[in-house]
Amino acid sequence: SYCNLAAVRGGDAYVRRVQRTLELSAEQPIRGLFSGHIGCGKSSELRKLATELESAGSFFPILVDTTSFLDDNDVSSV
Repeated sequence: SYCNLAAVRGGDAYVRRVQRTLELSAEQPIRGLFSGHIGCGKSSELRKLATELESAGSFFPILVDTTSFLDDNDVSSV
């Protein structure tokens, strides 16, 4: 379940920034890297963003769990 931590993170400005970047770059592929400690909420925030984008009708997000086909300790084969 999602735990909204916007109050301690300073709001949802970064989520809005990512959403705006995606919307402005809809015609071009973009790459992004989301990093942070294990359990800090990266996946939760990305799921929230995906839900918002889909609800707005601007995108059809596809979520992929890379742990099913990548070795967490060696991604050099990618």
